[in-house]
Amino acid sequence: MAANPAFGLPRQSPLFHAQQADRYERQQLIADYESLYNCRLIVMIDAIFPYSVTPFEELIYDNRTDRDVHLILATPGGDGETAVRLVRAAQARCKELTVIVPD
Repeated sequence: MAANPAFGLPRQSPLFHAQQADRYERQQLIADYESLYNCRLIVMIDAIFPYSVTPFEELIYDNRTDRDVHLILATPGGDGETAVRLVRAAQARCKELTVIVPD
């Protein structure tokens, strides 16, 4: 298997690429959105409970404070105190926080 010259990693096999096609499409959609709106886009599809904090923090820890964050939040609900904690964490790491709740 030939290596990817940019990273020294093996190239993807056609099967691997086909199996991961949905993930690659989501990544491209997120990149397109971020480029169009000049922001960091975070998509959270989960119930909001204390275990949600660590993965969310991982997504925002390196955001520049002069950059907006857009959060697409699709959730059946959860813990209100944790939701406040997530919002405050995001607000501390961005210029402006926009929360989008799809219908």
